[in-house]
Amino acid sequence: MRASEIRRKSEAELLGRLEELRMTISQMTMARNANRLEKPHELARARRSLACVLTVLAENKRASAQEKAG
Repeated sequence: MRASEIRRKSEAELLGRLEELRMTISQMTMARNANRLEKPHELARARRSLACVLTVLAENKRASAQEKAG
């Protein structure tokens, strides 16, 4: 998912996506450790998506704090 697509989502959708990605990463990590992960590149992709969601959430939080202060 691209950053522009993520920025269009509401905070509730982003938090849902965040939980989904964390669960996926956890499952993929366990599978990798058991040598059962068929597509290792998917783990890296999920981590990047997680980082993007966290970044957008932080940007939104920072923007709302500036609006309140300004």
